[in-house]
Amino acid sequence: MSRTTKVAPGRPSLPARLPAIVAAALLIAACDAPGPPPAGEADAFRVRPYLQNLTPDAVTVLWFSVEASPGRLTYGARGSADSATAESEPELALALAYSATDSVAVAPGEILAAPYRHRVRLTGLEPDTAYDYSVEQLGSRFEAGFHTAPIEDRAVRFIAFSDCETEPESTGKPADWLDPSGESEGRVYPMDQTRGFARNLEVIWERRPDFLAIAGDLVEVGGEQRDWDEFWRHLTRPESTPGIASHLPVIAAPGNHEYYVGKKARFRGEKALFAQPFSERAFARYRTYFELAANGAPDPEQEGRYHRFDYGPVTVIALDVINQSPHGSERDSSFYLRGAGDAGGGHAPDFAPGSRQYVWLEGQLGEAQASSAFTFLLFHISPYTSGKHGLPPG
Repeated sequence: MSRTTKVAPGRPSLPARLPAIVAAALLIAACDAPGPPPAGEADAFRVRPYLQNLTPDAVTVLWFSVEASPGRLTYGARGSADSATAESEPELALALAYSATDSVAVAPGEILAAPYRHRVRLTGLEPDTAYDYSVEQLGSRFEAGFHTAPIEDRAVRFIAFSDCETEPESTGKPADWLDPSGESEGRVYPMDQTRGFARNLEVIWERRPDFLAIAGDLVEVGGEQRDWDEFWRHLTRPESTPGIASHLPVIAAPGNHEYYVGKKARFRGEKALFAQPFSERAFARYRTYFELAANGAPDPEQEGRYHRFDYGPVTVIALDVINQSPHGSERDSSFYLRGAGDAGGGHAPDFAPGSRQYVWLEGQLGEAQASSAFTFLLFHISPYTSGKHGLPPG
C-alpha cells in the first residue's frame, strides 16, 4: 500500500520566495516518499484512489473497481486520533468500456469489462492541513495522504506539462532521434515513451509540488480505453513513485488527442478520426475520470472542458481551445472536429471572442486579477510556435 509521513515544517513566506513564484516553481513539501507497494495489493481496484477538485475545505476522492461492491473511505487530520468514514456507491462507468477500436489491437481474452466508478466528496476540512485517508475495496486496502489548499498567500509549487500521450504499443519502441547536423543516421531516443513518462513522474515527485497541471494530450487516442488504462497506471500505481495522483490533485485542459477516435475506427467506409458522435464518445472517457470545478455552462456536457482552480495566491484557468467555428473556415482550429457551433457537431466549445467560453474567461480573469497574486492559463494549442504545429488552421 502507499504510505505517507508527516509534513515537513517551516514553509518559507511568500515575499521571501517571490522570484520562485514568478517562475511557477514554489516549494512546499507535501509528504515524504513512501516505500513501494507490497506485491498483490489493490487487486480489487481497476484505478486506485486519486484526488480531484481540491479546495481549502474539501476534496473529491475517485477510484474505479472491478466489481460492483461499495467501498469504505476513512480519513482524518494527520497526527489526530479522530477519524471519519464514508461509504461509496459503485456506478457502472459504461463510457470506459473497451470499444471496437480497442478490440482490433487487443486479444479477445484481454478486453476488460467496464469498471465501476466510486466518488466520495470530503467536506468540512481545515485549510492548509495534511490529512491521511484509506480506502477498503472488497478485501483490498489502499492508503495515501493529501494537503488541503491554503487560503492565505504562501509559497506554492506546481508543475505543468503536456503531451504524455500514453499508449501501450509505445513500450519498447523508442522514437527516432533526428540529428540536425546530418552526421548520424538511425538514431533513436535512449528510452521509450513508457520509461520516459515514468522517469518524469519520478522527478516530479522528488520536487514535491502541491499540484500538477496537464495541458492536453494526456493519451494518444482518447477513443481507445487501453490508452487511458496506461495513463492511470502511471499516475496511480507506478512502481517507483507512490502514485502521485493519489497524493496530489491533478488538473487538466483537453488536447486534440482527447477528442481523437483513432485510425482504426471507420465511419461510412472512411477513417473516423474526429467524426461525430464517435469523438464525443471518446471525450466521455476524459469527463468520467476528471471532476473539475463547475463553469456554469448552459450545456452540462461542457462541464469539465474549461474550469478554474485556485490554490493560495495562484489561479489556474484551464481552457478548451480544440475547436473554433464555423467549421472549415479560416478561424477553425481543427478541420477534422465539428464542435458545438457546427452543424452535426458535438459539444466542444468555441473559444472565439464573443463565445460563451470567451466571456467566461474574461470574467474569471477579472476576478483573478482582484483576488490572486498570479494567474496562469492552461490550454493545449500554442498560439505562437516555430515547430511543425505552427501551420495555418486545420
